[in-house]
Amino acid sequence: MTHVEAWSIIQTGIGQPGQMSVTRTYPDQGHGSMAISVIPPGSSLMQPPRLLEGRWLHPGETGAVVISQSVRAEVLPDIRSGDTVQLSIGGHLTSWQVVGIAEFVFQGGSMFMTEEGFEAATGLNQPNVLRIVTDRHDEETRTAVANATERVLTQASITVRSSASVSRFEAAGTGHLLPIILIFLALSIGMGVVGSVGLASTMSANVLERTREFGVMHAIGASATAVRRIVISEGIFIALMSCIVATLPALLLTAVMSAGLGNLFLYGALPFQVSALASLIWVVVVIVGAVLATLAPAVRASRLTVREALAYL
Repeated sequence: MTHVEAWSIIQTGIGQPGQMSVTRTYPDQGHGSMAISVIPPGSSLMQPPRLLEGRWLHPGETGAVVISQSVRAEVLPDIRSGDTVQLSIGGHLTSWQVVGIAEFVFQGGSMFMTEEGFEAATGLNQPNVLRIVTDRHDEETRTAVANATERVLTQASITVRSSASVSRFEAAGTGHLLPIILIFLALSIGMGVVGSVGLASTMSANVLERTREFGVMHAIGASATAVRRIVISEGIFIALMSCIVATLPALLLTAVMSAGLGNLFLYGALPFQVSALASLIWVVVVIVGAVLATLAPAVRASRLTVREALAYL
């Protein structure tokens, strides 16, 4: 272990004077619930998320809270930065000023406040989460450290409810999006196959129409390899031009789908990012597909004889 921070993650609900706070959640008591992440002073494990409104918490600030866009969408649709909200913490109502609304929050809670603010409002300071940084970041090391920490805490009569590594947390998040990713990947492969078939058909017709041209090339001494190379190069050129032409529509469609899926599942557009590696891989796949699609027409063109070319009408 290279670094340890003690955090508190507290379940909460939106409270009203004289009313019971009720929060809708799923049977696992996790999905759908609202939780406060209490950030310790000088934390190096909290990167402020992107904000839709307002600002992030100041060090040592009291009476201030940052909420996620999911909280606003589900239970506080009219809340704005600068408004006041009442939270039920441990059965007691506490008043907080919303200083910011975060776009994406994947840090264990849907609301954030400083440790000083939480202690001033509740009089409590009992962290219930340990966040541990290891010198190596493979799953085996993380599991070993988690098990050793659990044994030490258990021997100290401290009950450990659960332990999870960052990689497991990321895998769980990816698992939620995996079906959607697989669907889009299958659609992409299907469109690629259809495009390859179309290119093969186009090049076959092209070779048929240029039968006399290829015959003349053979007559003046062009080798079969040179003819094949010419046809395949034309197919690759068409494929690369299709990539260039498709760039703008692809970016626009990606932005639309990112916004649509994000608003559907996360109450906000997903970050629009273009992977240079993925783009390069796709271009390589397109080139290979073009080579395979034009190989048969290229072979046919290379085998044309002068007699066949002259007999073609």
